[in-house]
Amino acid sequence: MTHHVYTRVCGFGLTVVPRAPYRIRHAPEPPDAIDVEYDSPEGERFARLIPDNGGYRSRISPQTSSLYDVLGIEAGPNLDRWRIETSVFTCCRPAGYTICSNSFPQDPSPFDLLGPHREMIYVQRPRNLPDVAELSAPGQTVVRIERTGTSEWIDLAYEHDGQKWRQRHEVVTLDGERTAVTTQAPDEFADEAVSAARAVAESLAPYQEG
Repeated sequence: MTHHVYTRVCGFGLTVVPRAPYRIRHAPEPPDAIDVEYDSPEGERFARLIPDNGGYRSRISPQTSSLYDVLGIEAGPNLDRWRIETSVFTCCRPAGYTICSNSFPQDPSPFDLLGPHREMIYVQRPRNLPDVAELSAPGQTVVRIERTGTSEWIDLAYEHDGQKWRQRHEVVTLDGERTAVTTQAPDEFADEAVSAARAVAESLAPYQEG
């Protein structure tokens, strides 16, 4: 069964609309290509999309009958990079992370960003977002709280399956509403994950149709 898609990937004059459930990865080559996997009822389907001077080329797996079994393509912004786009906001696509569909709106974010070491980044805009000082959960220890003129964040430490983990909630104001970018990662990979999440937070912009 195909799920409703809340997230697109835009750039190079293209808008890519994946069929869900999906995963979108950086392709090993060429540099700007993306690999899209669709978990169809008949099994995984795969396509590689390669931007090409305002158009595109593609490759599909032997199990995939057509590129359009995996994704749709529309006209998009003339950017020299890919961005993630939803009906509310857009943000950068951090290197090394896979864009994954989830069970939104049951899940807090319209997509998950998954790293190679179980890192996760997601963006949420709950109706009532508490102050960052109140965003710790049972079993978490507050490491640091900081506030700047453009954002505020809380760093948390906790254990999961006997391993040390870290979590950060960074809150920014987007189009008049407080928006949280959350990252969680094993402690040894947390600094890199925080850097990627900060890039997402700093790149957030309201979605503008057309």
